[in-house]
Amino acid sequence: MFFEIYDEPPSSGILGLPGLMQPKDIEWRWRLKGDNYKTVASGESYKNKDDCLHAINLLMGTNFSTKINDLSVDRL
Repeated sequence: MFFEIYDEPPSSGILGLPGLMQPKDIEWRWRLKGDNYKTVASGESYKNKDDCLHAINLLMGTNFSTKINDLSVDRL
């Protein structure tokens, strides 16, 4: 598995119109891909690259002892 980070214009921005996007409008995202290159997980957008990398480092710090909170409701 491997992480990818990438930048993109915000989804609420105006796309396709040159000159309207500013560098500060770019959002950073991450995704975790499996060995088959399919996306396994992805995260929210971040205003700067360092915050995106920090989120990846937090995920990389988890392990098998990380708890899973099951919020599902048992249905009859």
